[in-house]
Formats: sequence, structure tokens, C-alpha cells
Amino acid sequence: MISVSIMHGRREMHPLLLPRLKGAKVSVIDGKGLTLWECAETAWRAVRGDYHLVMHDDMKPCLGFIDHVQRIVTNHRQPFSFWGSRTEEVMPKAGGFLSYATFCWGGALGMPAYLAPQFLDWCAAKIEPDWLADDTRLALWCAATGRRLLVPYPNLVQHAAVKSIARPGRKNQRSPSFVEDLGRIFWGGPVVEVPGDPEAFLISRSMHTKEEGAGWWR
Repeated sequence: MISVSIMHGRREMHPLLLPRLKGAKVSVIDGKGLTLWECAETAWRAVRGDYHLVMHDDMKPCLGFIDHVQRIVTNHRQPFSFWGSRTEEVMPKAGGFLSYATFCWGGALGMPAYLAPQFLDWCAAKIEPDWLADDTRLALWCAATGRRLLVPYPNLVQHAAVKSIARPGRKNQRSPSFVEDLGRIFWGGPVVEVPGDPEAFLISRSMHTKEEGAGWWR
């Protein structure tokens, strides 16, 4: 069973989102009075399935979103970002995945439910609590624990054309790889690994950690 927690809960965004989450156990996190990370942390704790997604309320899922997610995570039991704003030198064929060691987009993140407490415990132990970057926290945790984060191609969600909550005063980035109606696409395509240096990435973010320098993540 897929569970989904929606961050922020702006009611005007729900018509874009809720009707396309049928088949999942859905909860809405009221972000009033919470920082971005506090809202995300609450959303990651609201697990009600065996695979859990945390989505911002300004995302528009593709048609059949939950069915696509279920078919993807049945074969790939690892963290995912279902949205991305980049194209790489080498892209997979439709139904494939980009694999990142040092990068993550927020908006629609997922992982097997049993990993969520491990991620939150690591953040509490290693990252300064006032750092708001919920997506980069996930990228750092993946790098620290030897995991790679997958992004399906085409993307399964798109940002609504509204102002960003995560990036105040700026418009939301749009995915060049979103397809609203994917039909019966076969999610068995190749995994294309995007180069990256996890240790250099971890060291570069040490200004946001409780210990500084090389090895702070251990």
C-alpha cells in the first residue's frame, strides 16, 4: 500500500492534487507555524503504508499516478524523486531512470516506509535543526548511507505555475520531462547513473551539520 503525506495543505491547490491520489492512503499536514523542515519531518512521520511519499501541495501528478508509483517501487525498493528539472548528457529511454549520488529535488519524494525513521534519526543526530532544505537532507542521507536516488523518466509530477513555498518570491521550476498521460508505459527501462562524488558533496554541506569537516556523517 502506498501512503502519501501532503505538505502545507493550501486548499486552493487540492483540485490539482487530491483527485489523482486515488488508491493511496492520504494525509494533509497543516504547515501553519511550522518551518519547511518541520513540516517535512511531520509528513515523513505520517506513514500509513509500506511505501511512503511526501509531496508539496503545488504538485500535479500524472494520470494514474499511484498505479505508476506502485509498479515502479515493486521492483525498486529505494528512495525516489518523482520530479526533476534537469536533463543530463545521457538520458534513459522512456520507462527508465536517472540515478543520482549527490542530488535530489523536493516536491514528490518517496522511500520504503521502514527507511523513514532511519532518515529522520540521522537528520536529528547530524544536521542542524534550523536548516530548512528538506530535499538536500535526503540527498545527504543517501550519500552518507551509500544509497542512490532514482528519478523516473518521464517524470510523474509537475509543479503548478504558482509561487514557490520552498523558494519564497520565486516561481516554481517546471520539469521538461513530465508527461501527463503515460498510458501503459513499462517501467523496466535502463538505469543511467549520473556521475557524482558523495564524499565531496557531504563535505561541501558541513556548514549545516552538528560537526564540521570530513567524516561528520559517520
